[in-house]
Amino acid sequence: MKNKIIKKSILCVFVFSFVLLCLISCGEKNNEIIGTWETKIPHTKLSSGSTHDDREYMKYVDFDNVYKRQVYEFDDKGFYKKTVYVDEYIEDYKNAVFDGIKLYYAEMIAKNNLDITVEEALEADKITKDSIIDSASIKKLKKEEKAEGKYKVEEGNLYLSAAREYEVDESIYITYSITETELVFKKQVGGDVLDAAKFFPLAFTKTK
Repeated sequence: MKNKIIKKSILCVFVFSFVLLCLISCGEKNNEIIGTWETKIPHTKLSSGSTHDDREYMKYVDFDNVYKRQVYEFDDKGFYKKTVYVDEYIEDYKNAVFDGIKLYYAEMIAKNNLDITVEEALEADKITKDSIIDSASIKKLKKEEKAEGKYKVEEGNLYLSAAREYEVDESIYITYSITETELVFKKQVGGDVLDAAKFFPLAFTKTK
């Protein structure tokens, strides 16, 4: 009788340990995406919305340091926040284009032996840094600045809702791969293609 009780106790401990291990494993699997992830999309892959894209001086513009920075934050409650650093991107873009324009004007002035400064030429043509992107394009960019909602991860798929009050739509998801330091959005399945999905696969680095 005593042996039976001992055997039952051992069995109970084993079952409890197994269940606990499963719960921990499942929790870790479901929570692997928790944290803050950042990516930078090069401007050369983006449509700028500039009012000057077809101008000759655009050939003088160096976009190597112009990116659209995007950050996803996934919390442990099943909510996410997405931030696109639009103001940062617009400012870097305007600086790059304006520097290119000044190089172009300086070359044209020298080539034609004109008695005028670059600043005077720009003023005469009514070109300022703030005229590089029109207000309609800025307004459009601003719409993608913030987003948040619910999320769920399951078997390498990431499900996102359009807002915190909405549930995730399981017919629309992003396939992903993940390590301790890198999250890769591989492709979007279903639904209208997200703006960022045009650039998949998209690699994010864990920052927090």
